[in-house]
Amino acid sequence: MNSIVQKVHSVVIFLMIAGMVLIAFVMRPKIELDQEDINRITESLKQDVNASREDYKRLDLVQIGHGKHLKTTNDTIRVRHDRYNDKMESIDDEFQRLSLQIEQLNETITQKLDKLDNDIVDLRDEFSTNKRNQNRTVREMKMNIRTLEDQFETLDRQLNPKKYVKDEEDGK
Repeated sequence: MNSIVQKVHSVVIFLMIAGMVLIAFVMRPKIELDQEDINRITESLKQDVNASREDYKRLDLVQIGHGKHLKTTNDTIRVRHDRYNDKMESIDDEFQRLSLQIEQLNETITQKLDKLDNDIVDLRDEFSTNKRNQNRTVREMKMNIRTLEDQFETLDRQLNPKKYVKDEEDGK
């Protein structure tokens, strides 16, 4: 049995040495080539990961920059919106003030026009009264003038009867 065990050992040792030789001379170059491919792929993957990390960092920085820009823009818009609202309220107040002033002016003008209308009516009445008085005065003056003319003629007839006798003869 010892010899069988030795033969089995010898066969196993031979197979091991043959496997080692096979691995060392045949499989090793292939494993080294595969290892180099794996190293190249690993290096490529590392570069891709690094590039992705750099891109991610740049994207993160861009997003931070955009975030800051958006915050600044939002703050600016908020300030401008507040100023706009304040200005609109101020303009609205001015319009209300102007509207009130216009209403007051309208009332004042209406009152003055009413007063003017009353004054015109009073003047018209006064003018009519004065006109009637003047007309009456003119008629009275005309009557007085006629009366005076008649009196002058009577006096003249008394003072110059010859003049009138001649006129009466011419008139007949």
